[in-house]
Amino acid sequence: MSATDLIAPHYSRWEYFQGEEYIPIALESLIAIQQVDADVYLRVGERFILYRHKMIPFSSEDRRRLHENRVTHLFVQKREKRQFFQSLENQIHRVINASDVHPMEKSSLLYHSSVNLVEEIFEVDNLSAEVSRSKKLISTYVGFLLQGKEAQNSVVSMSGHDYYTYKHSVEVCTYAITLAMRLGIHDHKTLKSIGLGGLFHDIGKKKIPSAIINKPGKLTEEEWALMQKHVTFGLELAGREVLKDPVASAIVRYHHESLDGSGYPYGLQANDLPIEAKIAAAVDTFSALTGDRAYSKAKNSYDALLVMKNFVGKRFESDVFKQLVLMFRKPE
Repeated sequence: MSATDLIAPHYSRWEYFQGEEYIPIALESLIAIQQVDADVYLRVGERFILYRHKMIPFSSEDRRRLHENRVTHLFVQKREKRQFFQSLENQIHRVINASDVHPMEKSSLLYHSSVNLVEEIFEVDNLSAEVSRSKKLISTYVGFLLQGKEAQNSVVSMSGHDYYTYKHSVEVCTYAITLAMRLGIHDHKTLKSIGLGGLFHDIGKKKIPSAIINKPGKLTEEEWALMQKHVTFGLELAGREVLKDPVASAIVRYHHESLDGSGYPYGLQANDLPIEAKIAAAVDTFSALTGDRAYSKAKNSYDALLVMKNFVGKRFESDVFKQLVLMFRKPE
């Protein structure tokens, strides 16, 4: 399971040619990027042809010609993947504040960079560098969302129908920030903390066997008991930088709790749960329902909200659910 599954769903995870591995990159994620720290390739049949050396910048004319020739993806070598995405991250602030870049293009860049970052979070043992990168990226997200309704709508519209832990974590992060704003939370520091908690809420799944996470049928009692432990595993793995943030750590701890005490792992009730945990519970469920999983096909937003409506007052707080519904209402 990889970020590249999300970036280029019509390609294999890695493409092989003459001993090198290549990853596909959606052209839309490069719309406003001037230069990347990796050689970029075009695929011609089964061959990969160097299109842009890492020292040569992209231009709007380059992108126009690629679109005219119906090129949807470019490729970079797997060994340069980290440099490529870090060069994207280094340009995000400039792109987000550019007046001549459409909000959907800004959202695309933020989204693809975030999915890659979450993949790295799930792959590395020492999270200190990734936590620092996460805070910087989330701060940019918050700044973008504070630009107004068009920015918020563009982020919401990035939701799709493929369920992966990486994509799901990015959705919980961005949906939680947007929902918090709809509920009247506008403090920049608090919104960043909510985003950080959303990005790391499922980090404990690193310790759950993929055979259980991707099992197509119902889990056994033993498997379900182990799956529930991803919350406590998450507290072990999240690291000091996340856990010392009371808002972020509350999301990691409580995102599976319910108002009526039927959740896990602590069985807390409504009065014991902070608002950020209630927000996380709602967007976590919505993202799961609207994504393809091994045991369940994706629902559209309307059907997902209908399912969730049955649990208002039991699992979800009424005001939180109402704003979630309004958040996914088609903009007029």
